[in-house]
Amino acid sequence: MRLALIFLLLMLLLVTAAPGCDARDLVMKAGNSRCSVRVDGKKRTFRLHIPKDCGGAQRVPLVIVLHGGLGTGWFSAWDSRMSPQSEKDHFMVAYPNGAYRTWNAGGCCGPAWKLHVDDVGFIHALIEKCKSDLPIDADRVFVVGISNGGMMAYRLGGELADEIAAIAPIEGCMYPFETQSDSPISVVSVHGTADKIIRYDGGTGSMFGYKVTAKSVAETIQYWVKRDQCNAQPIHEVKGNIVKDLYPGGKDGTEVCLYTINGGGHAWPGGRRCTIFGDRPTKELSATEAICAFFLTHPKHKSDPH
Repeated sequence: MRLALIFLLLMLLLVTAAPGCDARDLVMKAGNSRCSVRVDGKKRTFRLHIPKDCGGAQRVPLVIVLHGGLGTGWFSAWDSRMSPQSEKDHFMVAYPNGAYRTWNAGGCCGPAWKLHVDDVGFIHALIEKCKSDLPIDADRVFVVGISNGGMMAYRLGGELADEIAAIAPIEGCMYPFETQSDSPISVVSVHGTADKIIRYDGGTGSMFGYKVTAKSVAETIQYWVKRDQCNAQPIHEVKGNIVKDLYPGGKDGTEVCLYTINGGGHAWPGGRRCTIFGDRPTKELSATEAICAFFLTHPKHKSDPH
């Protein structure tokens, strides 16, 4: 209980330091900017990175990066290094800020969940704003998130599948969806077997006394394999401590992919160690590179009604 109180106190202290952001139309200018949209009359903020040479008539992908609990959009940019990757692969990146630095993932976590914050509405509004103001390819909108952000990525995959081509939860778990889209969506998941917060085999993990109960990674992956009608048997590859299972053949070209990190903890693979108490990320896999390679080869394909 004492650890849980310390966790909540730290959260409240961090909330007071959250950066502000003026509402305005998004500007097509290379570099970083702070932007906002309004959801239910409230201003929700996000950082936007536009790579160099991204002008012209050509439409480009949008990757949305969701931070973990207690994080911020700035922090997810620092941890994931997604902005430098966007310069290489030519896509725009949005880094939303969760309410109270948490996301309402449907069964977790913290104030955002307990106060029923409309984070699905926020990401929907963010996508619509970017498509309206910027040359975004509507068939190449992607979401990646870690921990609580990974949980939110799963929820968005269930509820905004009509708008999103693929999701990439890292060290996340899935809770029941409030609504369900019928649109197929590709999924690439990354999870370490030694994660003590969101356990690979399911059950209850904890962080600073905060309990997180989840289904196993295997159960979650099988949900998406069946939902997308992928092949039941994966293409299995092993390289060192990295195991890749790819389930191809899904409806409308979708695929489901799982990267298992043997001995991996609760961290962004190839990223930075968040705190001195946090798990060290493996250097055997760059989740950012692997996820972007998956995203850019899995655009949205609409079914032919005829």
